[in-house]
Amino acid sequence: MNARNYILVLASVFAVAGCAPRATVAPAPRSDTERVLDLALSFESLGDLRRATDVYTSIATRYPQSDPGAKAAYKAGLLRVDPHNPARDDSLALLWFRTALGRAIPLEDRYHAENYSAQLQHLQELRQDLSAQWRMNDSLRSVTRQQGVAIAEHQRRTLELEEQLFAANSELKKLKDVDLQIARTRQHR
Repeated sequence: MNARNYILVLASVFAVAGCAPRATVAPAPRSDTERVLDLALSFESLGDLRRATDVYTSIATRYPQSDPGAKAAYKAGLLRVDPHNPARDDSLALLWFRTALGRAIPLEDRYHAENYSAQLQHLQELRQDLSAQWRMNDSLRSVTRQQGVAIAEHQRRTLELEEQLFAANSELKKLKDVDLQIARTRQHR
């Protein structure tokens, strides 16, 4: 090929390339779950933790085996233990952390979920122990109350018996005095 043909081919390639529409790299379309995750994240950043929790819970429930579902389960657990969340619930947080641990989540999130799960499980056990202690305390108070009533009744009965004993003792003294007087009168006759 001579230089003239080479320049002609090159010019035609540039002309065709210049007339063709420009190829742009468009971002891949986002899935519905990713858009809903973004919605939850926006609720979270605005401080509407109740709504964010509801959206994360919804995603985790609807898409249990997807990556966004696993992330949503972890985030639902985090928001359920947040003290600023009006929808705070330690039992549900423990459930969501356990759910997240059963799914594919990043190692750092897994580490945090395991820690939260262990702490929440321990807290749940402590609450159960405390509840048992309260029930035992209530039972002991009831028994103490019943024993107090029984002791008061025994004291009242003891006082009555003492009064009767004192009255009988007085009567015996009177009878003894009368008997002594009768015996003296018989001796003097």
